[in-house]
Amino acid sequence: MIIHIDGIDRTGKDSLRRKLHDKHFIFVRSYFSHIVYSRLFNRNIDENFYFNLINKRIEEGELFVILQVNKEEFTKRCILTNEEHVTSEDYIKHNTTFNDVIETFELKYNKKIITIDTSTIPTDEVYEKLINQINFKKESKNMSKKEFLKEQYSLFETLIKEKFNITESEIEEFLREVEIEFS
Repeated sequence: MIIHIDGIDRTGKDSLRRKLHDKHFIFVRSYFSHIVYSRLFNRNIDENFYFNLINKRIEEGELFVILQVNKEEFTKRCILTNEEHVTSEDYIKHNTTFNDVIETFELKYNKKIITIDTSTIPTDEVYEKLINQINFKKESKNMSKKEFLKEQYSLFETLIKEKFNITESEIEEFLREVEIEFS
């Protein structure tokens, strides 16, 4: 599988690449980074060209992942790697720009980009989360649309029951009200 890993500095892109490279073809700082850093450094590019390219690659089965980190952890990682010259303002500007670019893409193409916050989890856990996403993507490709929707609904229903303590009959009543049927 081809995987594109993007994110601001010190999010763990290269650490994740090292874990994935023997089984997958990895691009670090791919198209999303190109758009972000073009904005940050006032380079004139055709963003739509890159957005269309990302969309096409996703439709061809490639995976795009954005790694994120909170400001406190970012600062710690910069100190550990002797990059104290990177400022809080840099973090805010880069992080905000990444978020804006991702949001623009998701709204334009109605597609969700995988984002993983690496602030509190080690590289091994980030790797496991990504492998789970890859396996899910492979499994969902082998399902019919109806099977996929049923599975997604089942996962959603379980989450709603647990999170909001809602009974099966309350869910069924809601579905009748909005006229949704998964049979």
